[in-house]
Amino acid sequence: MLLSQIEDLLHEGADSFVHGGLALVALAGAEATIIIVPPSARSGCRTPDDTTPFHVCSLSKHFVAAAALQLADEGLLNLHGPCGGLLPEFLPGGAEGSCTLKTLMTMRTGLGREGVAEWGFDQRLPKTERLARARFMPLIRQPETGFTYSNLGYIALGLALERATGRSINELLETMFFAPLGLRESFSAGFGVRVPDGAHAPAIDVGGSPVSVEDLTGPNSEGSARVHLSPRDALAWLGHLAERLNEGPGRTGLSGLGHPHTVIAPDEMPLCPPADSSAYGCGLFMSDSRGTRLLHHGGAGRGWRHQMLVVPEERCGLMLMASTESARLVGLSWDLLSALRRIPTTRWIDILEAEARRRAERDRFTGPQTVDNQHHQTVAALSPGMYSNPVTGTVEIRESPRGWLFLPHDAPALAAVVHETGGRHHRLVFEHPAMARQPLDPEYRLSVVRKDDAEALDVTYFGELVRFR
Repeated sequence: MLLSQIEDLLHEGADSFVHGGLALVALAGAEATIIIVPPSARSGCRTPDDTTPFHVCSLSKHFVAAAALQLADEGLLNLHGPCGGLLPEFLPGGAEGSCTLKTLMTMRTGLGREGVAEWGFDQRLPKTERLARARFMPLIRQPETGFTYSNLGYIALGLALERATGRSINELLETMFFAPLGLRESFSAGFGVRVPDGAHAPAIDVGGSPVSVEDLTGPNSEGSARVHLSPRDALAWLGHLAERLNEGPGRTGLSGLGHPHTVIAPDEMPLCPPADSSAYGCGLFMSDSRGTRLLHHGGAGRGWRHQMLVVPEERCGLMLMASTESARLVGLSWDLLSALRRIPTTRWIDILEAEARRRAERDRFTGPQTVDNQHHQTVAALSPGMYSNPVTGTVEIRESPRGWLFLPHDAPALAAVVHETGGRHHRLVFEHPAMARQPLDPEYRLSVVRKDDAEALDVTYFGELVRFR
């Protein structure tokens, strides 16, 4: 069943989007398989094999959560006390003592996803400098009052584990999971851990062909990202995870990943089929559909899309890992799960892609926000100088033969050329090859405003930047 139906469905789906190579690992009861698909067009992308490490991005979160739960079981970590002692630099919203390690694990920090501290921060800088920006970030809601997805929360959790044990995340995961389970190509690539030359590379769509690019999610993202798995390691982990998640009440450790901690409203869920109820556990989302518990999480970075789906009670699941920017991969994973479970599918590959496009269109022109505020006056002209805010840090506006340059000192991969449109909003065009415009990317706009007699920039994602020189 696996090789006949699943392989045909996988190739049919993969042929419908541009990718630089992908791997599927799947299990259904006693059956298991690994299927490798080469890049979708002639390019410089290398075809992976079953020993090629993939950076699985946010799928790293459940590994770090599992380590925290195991350390708590061993009495080496208190998940419920204030985390300020371990993380004095991490104060969401500037509030002392409002977060515990359990807050971080269950996505209840109140932090949103806007700003370079969340993504785009210079990966050469230490985790502590990135986490310290959280005190200046606006809260979507007060900590512990509901679900807000935050990469910073898991970077902080990983750093707390390192400080509590005196060991790196890579050492912890190697000792707890990788070595005992024989995961030979697996590692967490923090500072001091080299990604091997043979690791798979992310890829973006350039003119209908996949082009390998630099991985922009680097070492100071560890905890939230940076775990690398080969397909054969992913299959071994998936089987182990399915068994442990199915353990009965009263057991902790890995089974605790699947306990529903934070209720999630339908419009807050990532792309997935509708469910009767949804929640976040520890590094995993949960969807309850007609009494069936589905555990899942996606991983995404620039040029990466991954999806892990597990039905523990049926010992059924998959991990689909690909170098692509296409949202079709998400729906394809749900179609494949339906085939594994021998239930009718609804062509989720088309439905969830359409939903991704709808969300992208909704979000595309949401910023800047302050230009219509009565306290601001829109100014047409852009002038050179230094601008800043506490989250972004310093941005330089500089003239060049290519036009005005937008140069964020703490997010160099997000350097851009400012395209003047003739209206009150200008447009940012990023220069890094990995940031080449993709169909679902938002529109990054810049407006020059005056605030309290000072010149400021109002910029999508970067917020309001006040001129100081």
